[in-house]
Amino acid sequence: MTVCYGLSLILSLASWRYKGDLFVVISIALQAVVVGVIYNWHSPSAAIGSVQNLTNGPFGIANIPQPSLGGYQILRNGELAAISLLLLFVGTVATSRITSSSFGKFLECIRDDEIALRSLGKNTRLWKVHAFGFSCMLAGLAGALYAAYARYVDPSIASLDESVVPLAMALMGGLGSRAGPILGAFILLIVPELLRLLALQSVDPSAMRLLVYGVFLIVLVHLRPQGIVGKYRFD
Repeated sequence: MTVCYGLSLILSLASWRYKGDLFVVISIALQAVVVGVIYNWHSPSAAIGSVQNLTNGPFGIANIPQPSLGGYQILRNGELAAISLLLLFVGTVATSRITSSSFGKFLECIRDDEIALRSLGKNTRLWKVHAFGFSCMLAGLAGALYAAYARYVDPSIASLDESVVPLAMALMGGLGSRAGPILGAFILLIVPELLRLLALQSVDPSAMRLLVYGVFLIVLVHLRPQGIVGKYRFD
C-alpha cells in the first residue's frame, strides 16, 4: 500500500492542475502509459521480479503465492472471501471516518468550489494529491486480493476496459455516497454469475455483461443521474 501511495504521488504530478474533462483525458493517457510499461518491462534472460524483468511483459506473472495470516496459509476461496469482506468493512469504516472529518469536509469544498477555496489561501492541490494517494492505496489492496485469488496477473488487468468497470460501479450506485459504489459493484458483478446459472448456450456471459452495463447506465442517466443511492445530482 505504501508503494501504491508513492506511485500515486508521481502520477498526480501530471494531473493535479486539471479537472473535469481534461482530468479524464489525462487519466486515460496515464493509463495507456502504465499498460505500455507493464507490457514491455520484460527480459527473457532475467528472473521474474528483477529490475530487468519486473512484470514479465505479455506473459504475466504466474504461480503467485497464496497469502498467509499470522503464519496460517489461506488455501480455500471461502477463507479469502472472508478476508475480503473484512477488509471491505475496514475500508468502508475508514472512508466514512475520513469523509466525516475535517479533511473530508475540505474535499467537499474543493468539489463544490475550488476557486473560492483557493482564494482563501488554501492549498487545494496538496489535499487533492493526498485524496488521490488514499484512493490508490485502496485500489492496490484490491489488486493484491485479486492476485491472491487468481494467482496470475498479466497486462490485460490494467486495460481500459477493466479501468472503466470501477467507474461504472460508482456511477450506477451513486456518487457522493458511501453505499453507492458497493451497491454498484454488487449489481455489476452478480449479473454475469446469474447468467451462468441460466445456462443460456447461445449467450456469451462476457458480452451480455457489457450489454447490461450499457442498458443500466442509459436508464440511470435518464431517470436518476445521481445514481441509485447518490446524494448529489449533476446537471
